[in-house]
Amino acid sequence: MCDGHHFFHVFPLSFSPVVEAARMDDDATVILVTWTVTDKQVTTLSLEIQEGGAGEWKPVPGGSGLSISETELRVDDLDADKSYRFQMDMRRPGEQNPVYVLSNTG
Repeated sequence: MCDGHHFFHVFPLSFSPVVEAARMDDDATVILVTWTVTDKQVTTLSLEIQEGGAGEWKPVPGGSGLSISETELRVDDLDADKSYRFQMDMRRPGEQNPVYVLSNTG
C-alpha cells in the first residue's frame, strides 16, 4: 500500500550508484546531471527534480525512460537564484517500488 511516501531500496556495497548535479559555469540557469549505474540488471532510468531541496518531486523533461547507456542530462531554463536536487529512479525489471538515488544540491 502506498501512502504517498517514497520507498527506498538499500543497495549492496558492490552496487553504489552515483548521481551528481553541477551548475554550468557559463550559464547558471543550466544544471548538468550525471550518473553512474553499475548494476547491469537496471534497464531504465527516470530523473525527477525538486526545487530548493524540499517539496514535490517533478519529472524532468526528457528524463523519463532513459537507457542505462545514457550517463548525463542537461536541465535548462532553471532559476539561477534557486537550488535544485535530483533523484534518479534506477529500477530493475519487475520491481514494484522505485529505487531512488539522490543527487547533491545543484
